[in-house]
Amino acid sequence: MTSDPLSQRDGSNGWDDIADIFIAARDRSVIGADVVRAWTRHLPRGAAVLDLGCGTGMPIAQVLGEEGFS
Repeated sequence: MTSDPLSQRDGSNGWDDIADIFIAARDRSVIGADVVRAWTRHLPRGAAVLDLGCGTGMPIAQVLGEEGFS
């Protein structure tokens, strides 16, 4: 246990302990891909899209690329 009071209150400090597990599972998941694909129908073709999620961007970045977005 650390003596830093901020780290004791900050629940995100455990991220580093599970990041590899989360990323491995998310990279194999297609959850959300159909929703993003549907959203792309309402965007200008070839538009630039910024994914401000957490993780590696998969599968969302893959779907955006497949649909012709940068």
